Amino acid sequence: SNRTVIRARFNGVVARRWHNPGDSVDGSAADPVLRVIDPARLEVTGAVPAAQLALIAPGHAAKIFNPTDGSEIAGSVITRAASVDGAAATGEVRISLGATAQALTVGTPVQVEIIGSSQHNVLVVPSAAIFREGDAIFVVIAGDDGKAHHKPVQTGIITRDKTQVVSGLVAGDKVILSGTDPVPDGAAISIGK
Repeated sequence: SNRTVIRARFNGVVARRWHNPGDSVDGSAADPVLRVIDPARLEVTGAVPAAQLALIAPGHAAKIFNPTDGSEIAGSVITRAASVDGAAATGEVRISLGATAQALTVGTPVQVEIIGSSQHNVLVVPSAAIFREGDAIFVVIAGDDGKAHHKPVQTGIITRDKTQVVSGLVAGDKVILSGTDPVPDGAAISIGK
């Protein structure tokens, strides 16, 4: 058996080790030895709904939300999947963190908001008001009859705290925010001042 010294192409930190000294390896990409990373050049990889991929392009600004302290880290899109096959619901997007990369630990799951497109004079509701049950997307509104009503909607651009409603609501509808579970359809309600 041959012995080989392996050197990284850059100074970095060992993020993962698959083999111990003295182990036999086959030297192929399918049998890695170490994962070395440069903490100053971390990237975020995220899955974006296929329908929204066309709104994203390299260079678009992004916000990465640090789960440890809730802070926002500025980033920018490096690449996005050019297309996805018909069965895939999402496509991959890679985001550079730039000089703030060291604020995160490798492997940390994060939430990302990509500024892919903006529109003015559109109807929006708090994202927490949008509910999904199976394929149905709806909000709960306060009806003039003193009852809650589930109203099917179509959504457009979605951010962390706001969601565009393309159809199903009109300006002036009273949307009910009820936490993680929707108020049951037809439940009696009272509107406080």
